[in-house]
Amino acid sequence: MGTKEGPVVLPIAEMTFLKYPEGKPRIMGYTAKWKEDSFEYKNTRRTFKMSPDDKDIRAEIEKICKKCWNSFGFKGYVRIDFRMAADRIPLVIDLNLNPCISESGGFIAASQKAGYKFVDVIGQIVEEALKP
Repeated sequence: MGTKEGPVVLPIAEMTFLKYPEGKPRIMGYTAKWKEDSFEYKNTRRTFKMSPDDKDIRAEIEKICKKCWNSFGFKGYVRIDFRMAADRIPLVIDLNLNPCISESGGFIAASQKAGYKFVDVIGQIVEEALKP
């Protein structure tokens, strides 16, 4: 999220896939996001809990986020999605330049985890949008 001090990387969320049988794709698709009566919706959860052993990964993800922000000239707010490779290397899979800002969405959940109030986040987004 853009601020007067520069980009701020919000807390990193991980999507967890509970009770998924072997072979079922672990992806955050339409059904997992919006179909409340589906297996995927009921068994996909966002968590902000990272193991203390993952400090190096968290630092690398934050570094990549800021590099993307600066390289692509982002402003306002974005959500950068990652997948972890088998060798624990974070890979960017999606740059969401206009992620959902509903109060149940991932961007707002991360901003609230960081201590921001919804109204303040919206104000910050508007302020950034008005910058030349």
